[in-house]
Amino acid sequence: MRLKQTTANLFYIFIYTLLVGCVYQFFTFREQASQEAEQVLEGIEQQLTQIQSELESISNQVLPVGVCDSSMQTELGHTVFRSVPIRGLFVGSQTDGVYEICSNLGPTKQVLDASFWNEERKHNIGFAKVRFVRSDGNTSFALAVYQGDDVAVATINPSAILGWWVQHVPNQTYRVLHFSNSEQPLLEQGNLAQNQYKTTKASERFPISISVYKDTSLYIQGMVTFAIRLLCAFGVVVILVMGLGIRRQRAHGESEAQ
Repeated sequence: MRLKQTTANLFYIFIYTLLVGCVYQFFTFREQASQEAEQVLEGIEQQLTQIQSELESISNQVLPVGVCDSSMQTELGHTVFRSVPIRGLFVGSQTDGVYEICSNLGPTKQVLDASFWNEERKHNIGFAKVRFVRSDGNTSFALAVYQGDDVAVATINPSAILGWWVQHVPNQTYRVLHFSNSEQPLLEQGNLAQNQYKTTKASERFPISISVYKDTSLYIQGMVTFAIRLLCAFGVVVILVMGLGIRRQRAHGESEAQ
């Protein structure tokens, strides 16, 4: 009778431990997804902040734009050459809605509207996906710093944003870069599985957010592993308890026989 009661108690402990383990595994799974989203966002913010600093420094030197002469073009070109993620650099002043722009490629005029790029702003900082496609089939992203009617713009290599900018983060998720006020993807990385857990982190400095989708099969695999280990551990305990109970019964029987 005592052996049966002990076995029943062990069973209840096993079920309780399994339920607690399920909850713990879920919170661990969720925390891992949240940490990866935060680390990806921090990596992107760090690089964008460096580009922003370069744009602000250039703005203080050349804005408002006077004459787009060879010396200014050369200076802009040197800045692009020294920077890995920056593809192009543009500074301009607005007159009647049109920007007189000087770049490392020369002077031009451009209306910075929805036909040119898909942009969102946060304070005086703009982030955009440029609509024209390069000859290699890729598009560019842009970071803009506005100062009244003046603007400094850096176009950015998209392969850097979710590439080497965040290569320090373990990649176990499907990652999406989008504007903070929209779910429409601007840039994606990875493969989207059928069942995903989603978490999103929004930038406080830039008008962007990062969403990561973590495959729930990883949670299931963790639960299965935990359940197997728990079952093995309790199996050993049950065998030991039953063996001890049998020994006690035999000892009790022998004492009665004497």
